[in-house]
Amino acid sequence: MQIRNLPKREFYEKELKELIVTVVAAFETKTKKKVGNVIQQVKVLRDQDKTYIQPETEHLVKLSSGIAFVEFYDPEVALFAVRYLNNM
Repeated sequence: MQIRNLPKREFYEKELKELIVTVVAAFETKTKKKVGNVIQQVKVLRDQDKTYIQPETEHLVKLSSGIAFVEFYDPEVALFAVRYLNNM
């Protein structure tokens, strides 16, 4: 599943995984099915030209390009996630 219009800032895979966990919880609530681990892979694309110096560590960090990909084990959950995130 491709996700667009993410914040073009310091946005990490961890934040996206937390969002997907929320979506999976909504799926479990709506369908009354227990699905367990459904996330196979999460990848946030980075913009090579836009960088940011992290104040705490002073490391150079590449900012999000606004696009990410999430790969699911279960296609039913993936379809629910697409519909759920489109209606946010």
